[in-house]
Amino acid sequence: MARQMRTHETHYTTEDYQVVTQTGFVNGKRVYETAVVSRNTGREEFRNVESVEKAITLCDKRQAELEKLRAELAAKREAEAQAEVKTTNEEVAEKEETRGPLATDRQVDYIMSLLAQHGGQNTTWFSAGPTTLKEVANMTRRDASTYISALKGDN
Repeated sequence: MARQMRTHETHYTTEDYQVVTQTGFVNGKRVYETAVVSRNTGREEFRNVESVEKAITLCDKRQAELEKLRAELAAKREAEAQAEVKTTNEEVAEKEETRGPLATDRQVDYIMSLLAQHGGQNTTWFSAGPTTLKEVANMTRRDASTYISALKGDN
């Protein structure tokens, strides 16, 4: 094995990088090597840096670049999330507009009375139907008519 680093001393640490002095043997000779090591991967980003001060400068520079990239990514994700929320809201509004007129009060009352006869349980083939007043009131007239037929047992 040509390279055998035995020990290291940490001089400076940031969130993602650290400056270390590694001591060991290379081809049988004792060497001291200053390096900037990524704390995420454990790999050396810079090796054989001239001094610890220069390595600290490199470490701070890399950390600043990484934080800038993270900020840009966070801003991009936030913009995408806002665009998605806006698109979703527009789709919901469009769906509400194209859905048709809501059930009449008379239909809602009749459905609720039919549900009350069944003990609040929908026991027909229309098993996924609404069972609360709020859900029934949000039905379209057409759906309400179909639901009434299902609850009455008219097939």
